[in-house]
Amino acid sequence: MKIEHNLPISLHNCIGILNEDKNFLHIITSSLHIKTKVKEWIKEELTEIEKQWITDEYEKKEIEEIKLEIDRMEQEFDINRLKVNFLLSTKKKNCNIDVLLILCEYNFKKRKKDIDLVIRHWTHVASIKKGWISDFDKIISKYILRKYFKLVRIFEGHSESVNSVSISPDGTKIISSSSDKTIRIWDLQSGKEIHVLKGHLDTICDAQFSPNGNMAISSSYDKTLRLWDVKSGMEIQKFEGHSDVVTSAHFSPNGKIVASGSYDQTIRLWDINSGQEINNIKGHSEAIHCVVFSPDGKNIISVSADNTIRIWDVMSGERLHSLNMHVGAVLKAKFSPKGCSIASCSEDWTVRIWDAVSGAQIKRLLGHSGSICDVQFFPDGQTIASCSSDKTILLRDVKLEVEIQELKGHLREVTGIDVSSDGNIIVSSSRDKTIRMWSHHEIGTVR
Repeated sequence: MKIEHNLPISLHNCIGILNEDKNFLHIITSSLHIKTKVKEWIKEELTEIEKQWITDEYEKKEIEEIKLEIDRMEQEFDINRLKVNFLLSTKKKNCNIDVLLILCEYNFKKRKKDIDLVIRHWTHVASIKKGWISDFDKIISKYILRKYFKLVRIFEGHSESVNSVSISPDGTKIISSSSDKTIRIWDLQSGKEIHVLKGHLDTICDAQFSPNGNMAISSSYDKTLRLWDVKSGMEIQKFEGHSDVVTSAHFSPNGKIVASGSYDQTIRLWDINSGQEINNIKGHSEAIHCVVFSPDGKNIISVSADNTIRIWDVMSGERLHSLNMHVGAVLKAKFSPKGCSIASCSEDWTVRIWDAVSGAQIKRLLGHSGSICDVQFFPDGQTIASCSSDKTILLRDVKLEVEIQELKGHLREVTGIDVSSDGNIIVSSSRDKTIRMWSHHEIGTVR
């Protein structure tokens, strides 16, 4: 215990001893003995310094306990034994057992130590009748979801807003599109610019790599899509047919077809080899902002300013579902890695998770204080990243509905986001004309 208190004289090389009943404090030096009442030291109102001392001491103790806990943890453990022991303890505390089952399922093979640690600390949390959710959130954030990202590099070169960014399938390059009418390809590790792709006549909305990383597709306000050779930086093909701004383009998983969405309210499918339009899908009543193939290539999702998300059959062009819960223009949507779920983001400041088969809404996630411009699943299918006009990126666990981390650094709206195939790197684009790379592995100093 530390107490802010002024003594009549300064003391050096002294000790303080409490008597057995803790009513008196004896201060002893080589030449002096002062006996004081403990009540005189303890005031009803703590000073700010005393409050900070108490907080610091508590945090130090908590950190030491965590270190000891981690040191004691074994590399492997018997999850069934833990379940039984935990169930026995929670019966006495009337605790929500479903939470344990979620924890035991969560990345079991990769995160055994973390789950073990949460279960051990849960006994304390379960005894708190009020406010336990906040406490539990902190435990989850600290111990299960501790993949904390830090800014490691800033890419500069565009002269206007950067509207999208994407990581190559092999994780070695990124591609960005900009209102400066250029597409740029960058080396991820060095941060050096590899190519500047020129050809579009107006703002470029989107640029994506092909599944094999050898080509890229871009979409623009000039009403065209363009196909590029990544190695040479040369234009291969120009696709014309849309009557308004082309906002989005996405390769099919086999790389043979490109889907595009436009302000002209249509989705068009294009043959990569011939450049011919294969299909023209209609159904939205407002501009289309994004189109994406499902991982198996059988379906396409489209999102629109008409506040809806639609799921389409690629072969027939038939609409399978219309998802109508957003109350503002939907800006992006992405399939989970296995294609079971869809994450969407909107001008209504929400991220929503949907069942890709039934079209039912599963979750509604809040947190941003502005329009959410993009959303992306991590490879685990459970963590998502979203970016917003509020200049932030939020990382969240979908199943546990826990915010993992908020990334700040961009000076203006964050327009796009992507996650590497191993989940170790995040890249983001912004109206501040930069691309930023975030990693939980040290790659280099910020530059």
